Amino acid sequence: MVPKVPEEFSNVFDDEKYAQSLKYTKVTTKFGFADSTFNLVVFLLFWLLGGFGWLDGIVVTFDLSNPYVVVGLLIGGMLPYLFGSMGMQAVGRAGGAVVIEVRRQFKKIPWYHEKKTKT
Repeated sequence: MVPKVPEEFSNVFDDEKYAQSLKYTKVTTKFGFADSTFNLVVFLLFWLLGGFGWLDGIVVTFDLSNPYVVVGLLIGGMLPYLFGSMGMQAVGRAGGAVVIEVRRQFKKIPWYHEKKTKT
């Protein structure tokens, strides 16, 4: 049984490509669930069998008189702002590229300006 393309997408997809995209979506979703479940089971088995026992002997001290701790706090506090700004710059560049491409298409294709009506 081939799934029917929704009415709003009838001019975008044909029936075969729509069915194929649904099949791919189902397969990748099932694979994601299986992979996540496997990772969880492996982690729990490792933990229950004492895999993290060697961590009990580590003593962690947090002392602000240690210069390494202070430098780590400063650098660690700056990292979210660094990656946030890098992400904002990337989004800005991508948005600018979209605007340039749309302007290019409007100049190149004259019938692009005409208003289209659904029949």
